[in-house]
Amino acid sequence: MVLPTDRVYPAQARLGEAASDSLVLTLTAQADCWVEVRADGETVVNRVLAQGESQTFEARGELVLSVGNAGGLSIRVNDRPALPLGRSGEVRKNIVITRQNLPDLVGQDDAARPDGRSG
Repeated sequence: MVLPTDRVYPAQARLGEAASDSLVLTLTAQADCWVEVRADGETVVNRVLAQGESQTFEARGELVLSVGNAGGLSIRVNDRPALPLGRSGEVRKNIVITRQNLPDLVGQDDAARPDGRSG
C-alpha cells in the first residue's frame, strides 16, 4: 500500500508546481464578443462568446489574446482581475500575456495610484 501512495503524492506535487508556473486566463463576456486565444502557439478558441459566458485557458509560457469588443470582455489572469482591454466595440489584436508582463496587466500597483494615473 505504501508504494501507490508514494507514487501519487510526487505526481500531485509536480502538478502543483506546474500550475504555479502556468498562466491561467479566464474570459467573461459582459456583451457578445469575438475572441481568439492562442496558448503556447496553438489556437485554442476562435469564436464569439455570448454575453454571460466564461471560458478558462491555460498555457505554460505565453497566451495571445485578440478580441472584437474589448469593452465587452472582462479578464482574469491567474485569478487576478486584469486592467480593461479597451472600449466597447474596440478591436484589440495580439495582446501577449507572459509571466514577465503579468504585473502590468493586472494593475498590481493600484493601491499606489489612488488617482488612477498609470505609472
